[in-house]
Amino acid sequence: MSTFLASAEPSALVWSPMRVVLLLSVLASEGLGGGEYYRWCGVDGGDRFGAAIANVGDVDLDGTADLLIGAPRAWVSGDRTGRAYLYSGRGSGGRFFSGEKTRDRFGASVAGAGDVDGDGAPDFIVGAPESDGNGADSGKIYVYSGASYFLLFASLGRTSGEFFGDTVAGGLDANGDGHSDILVAAPYYDGLFADSGRVDLISGSDGSLLASIEGKHSSDQLGLFIAVVDDLDGDAVRDFFVSSLQDASGAGDVGETALYSGATAKEILSLSGAGTDNRFGASVAGTGDLDSDGIGDFIVGSPRYQDQVYGRAFVYSGATFTELLAFSDGKETDNLGASVAGAGDVDGDGIPELVIGAPLASESGVAAGKVFVLNSATGELIHTFVGRDQDGRFGGRVGDAGDVDLDGRSEIMAAAVAGDHYYSGQNDGTVSVYYGLAPPELFDLDSERALFWAEEAVTLHGREFSRGETTEVLFGNGLASDVQVVDDQTIVCRMPVGGPGTVVDVTVRNQNGFGKLFKVFEFFPGVRQEGIGYRGGTFELHYRCFPGDSILSILGVPPPVSVEIAPYHGNLGILPFSWFFFVPGWRFDNFAIQIEVPDDPALRDLEFLFQALTGPDPFGSTRDASWSNVLSVVIQ
Repeated sequence: MSTFLASAEPSALVWSPMRVVLLLSVLASEGLGGGEYYRWCGVDGGDRFGAAIANVGDVDLDGTADLLIGAPRAWVSGDRTGRAYLYSGRGSGGRFFSGEKTRDRFGASVAGAGDVDGDGAPDFIVGAPESDGNGADSGKIYVYSGASYFLLFASLGRTSGEFFGDTVAGGLDANGDGHSDILVAAPYYDGLFADSGRVDLISGSDGSLLASIEGKHSSDQLGLFIAVVDDLDGDAVRDFFVSSLQDASGAGDVGETALYSGATAKEILSLSGAGTDNRFGASVAGTGDLDSDGIGDFIVGSPRYQDQVYGRAFVYSGATFTELLAFSDGKETDNLGASVAGAGDVDGDGIPELVIGAPLASESGVAAGKVFVLNSATGELIHTFVGRDQDGRFGGRVGDAGDVDLDGRSEIMAAAVAGDHYYSGQNDGTVSVYYGLAPPELFDLDSERALFWAEEAVTLHGREFSRGETTEVLFGNGLASDVQVVDDQTIVCRMPVGGPGTVVDVTVRNQNGFGKLFKVFEFFPGVRQEGIGYRGGTFELHYRCFPGDSILSILGVPPPVSVEIAPYHGNLGILPFSWFFFVPGWRFDNFAIQIEVPDDPALRDLEFLFQALTGPDPFGSTRDASWSNVLSVVIQ
């Protein structure tokens, strides 16, 4: 066994300051694009939704990886029963799994298990470290089928207070039987020493124990973090890292992560922090082959690097175990490195990226959190996301979401375990998935109004509107018409017809993704003018209401002079004009009235007002009816 120390000298990276913008009213974002794709929230305050997140593979076979999210304090049968939520990588659908008893903390850990049962579908693991199956807080883990969502098997902790299932991992075939095996930690297990910790390697095919690894010192808490990585020792079996609180000498809070052979569960080497109280190994992740030597590399987080002064993340060669690069933002108490991930190629340049979380960063509020995206070849900072909510701890968990939009570029995910629900405003926890490329960013409409009329012209303001070959605007599910990309920051379009009282999202999308404003448009029937009201000319009024409703009546207010104006509608013939006329029995969702304006000098600069009443009953009842906007036509 060899022991390596992380570099003791800081080597701060330098980058140019970048703009900060409000992105989709959710998060601030710096850098070369990237926007929020989806966001999911917990149900109740204190759920800690996002305390654990995992890409579990393509469970629903739709071509994209699916995401598993833990909420260990969710209320089910009582306080902290816990839940785990499985979502499609495309943002649709979803199902949840619940703990059995109060205070189980089901969902405190989640992971993809690989194909445990050999049916070709990826399976997944959920930990409940405070389950009392073998004594108080002995812990329990559950392994579910990705094909049927049925429980394949469960495994119990051995002793009280060991918190079996506090961390879990999967996706390696240790015994070569063709079934993926899993790793489960019990960091407070009392072996030879109190709280020395234990990690079990469990057969995926039958749930039997294949091997156990125990901590070497009191309070080692072996298994604080587990990560399965590529095959680093050349035996064709994936290997794994196990982190502990103390280093090889037993020095407390320094932190150590050790690499173990997936085939033998024997330690290959260990890496330790430099100085004291580093928490080195608080997070570990495989990154793929960054240096093109044919062997996968890995990243290690040290959120208290150099005695809590600032956090750091280190990237190591999987072939030589030498440091390839190190990153820190140089800010105190940010907790940078509390979470790390390899993210695939996010920006489309052919080079994988690295994702690093700093959940205590206070750029946008105390402990709001921050996430950094780095180019793995140069260490260059290419993007950051900044948490919105004070004490939200955004970046406490980060991960690779896979290519959710099938554009050939990876997306990333990040959790704010105490983030606020955008409806309830409580600290339920949030998890977001972000685009790799620069999607359109939507900031606001052309005014602060929340109410708009059908077919009204609306201006949208944002960024990156002209990057895609085509740009579409949706109000809810309805496509806007007459979309004109004026420039990279401005779109003019005409609103579709919506349902009365319906409050919907507004979305701008192109090939790079979409930007969204949440719940800003409320529909009302509309009337608009086509043409100009010249004396001696004609113009048309176009009325629109929700499909299935009718235009019940039309109000027209003429000027206080005697003027003949002839309204028309298709082949219904000329109708006598009065200041108020009914449209009895007309079952029209929309129609146009052509108005002829006499060439009379007395009409110049006079104003005509038009309005429509629409509703579901064309025979006189105005229950649930809605008035349209008032249209002003000034004769020229």
